[in-house]
Amino acid sequence: MTLLITTSREPTRRIRTLGHDLNRVISGSQWINRGRLNHEGVIAEAIALGADRVMFIERWKGAPGKIELHLLRPEDRVYYPVIYLSSVTLQSEIQGSASIRAGLVASITSREQLHLKPLAEALAFFLQVPLTSSEDASLASPPVPPFPPRLFFDSKGPRITVTFKNKLDTEIGPRLEIKKLAWSDRSQPL
Repeated sequence: MTLLITTSREPTRRIRTLGHDLNRVISGSQWINRGRLNHEGVIAEAIALGADRVMFIERWKGAPGKIELHLLRPEDRVYYPVIYLSSVTLQSEIQGSASIRAGLVASITSREQLHLKPLAEALAFFLQVPLTSSEDASLASPPVPPFPPRLFFDSKGPRITVTFKNKLDTEIGPRLEIKKLAWSDRSQPL
């Protein structure tokens, strides 16, 4: 099964680039231009393409402002947060960035940041990737090429940073600065 990544209607160049960046680093993902499709049309297109999940990158004041995650199978009763972004750094804006499309691994930077665990677990489950702590990863055996990218979660103050790094701990992007998570009233973090 695959993940379909798309945007809001009338996306800006920056929103489309973020979608392409995410498509490059998330294995098993597919990008479509939304065009004039409404939500139902995107879901129908996703089902036709064999996708079981959809990621919408929405616009706020012309910039990437929100990411919505949807499961398409009715038997899945898992809810995900709506992710409100304060800023985005694209792959092209990260020095020496090289996109790698391989098996992704989600990682929390330290065990002390337990408040990140619900988000990390939800995204790891949604992206269908394993979740580790970076402390666990440092004890693992040396990586074998190709080095899979890692999805890192970190927080300094009230903001949460989510970024993609290669196995050698070099950031490959994109980097998402999250200002707020809106969990559904019915949802329970995993």
